[in-house]
Amino acid sequence: IISQLVDHFSGGIPEHGSRSGEYCNDPDTHNHIKDLAYDIAREKTQELMLCQGSNKDVISITPTYPLPNVWLGVSAEDQTRYDQRKEDLRNTSAAVHFFSFEPLLGPIAVDYLGEWAIVGGESGPKARPMHPDWARDIRDKCKAAGVEFHFKQWGEWVSFVDRVNDDPDWRAEYSLTTRRPKEYAIINYAGGCGFHGEKVHMMRRIGKARAGRQLDSQTHDGIPEARA
Repeated sequence: IISQLVDHFSGGIPEHGSRSGEYCNDPDTHNHIKDLAYDIAREKTQELMLCQGSNKDVISITPTYPLPNVWLGVSAEDQTRYDQRKEDLRNTSAAVHFFSFEPLLGPIAVDYLGEWAIVGGESGPKARPMHPDWARDIRDKCKAAGVEFHFKQWGEWVSFVDRVNDDPDWRAEYSLTTRRPKEYAIINYAGGCGFHGEKVHMMRRIGKARAGRQLDSQTHDGIPEARA
């Protein structure tokens, strides 16, 4: 039924924000889906029958809400986008709510995560580095809240020197960031490139494949239990 509804229904869904939430929560929307389902059922009866010997019983297609196979998520690459979108996500009916923090471009103080969080760095020719502690913060919040956590990728960049833990005496070759700026970069926790910011890392661009998807030597493949 749902695959048949795509052509009929998807074009009417608003693209962003509270309008989408209002649309999905509107009882008229639920009735619209139900009416379309019945229309399609009449056209495709053979796909909606259970064969029991010589008898054929039509499967019930009366939906309940939220639909158990509908997972709803939003992207949030920084604090501003997270704050703009979290309430729309929280207040919209869905079996599973999730955030895609990808590409993660800054620290995010989260107070709502739904049932699933996906984190990843940026890839592509103009990719910006992701500070390791931005990902760790969300991972730790997920663990504390019992939310599934999925670390998708580092992207193009990985930490080359953690100044606080690896180089307290400032002996690393930080001049690489000026001599080879396409390969090395400085990033602090706030997202700036200053050496004197908090939690400074020198990052190295090694490519998405080499950078991999382990966070602190661990793969995170969390996903909520399927409810469909």
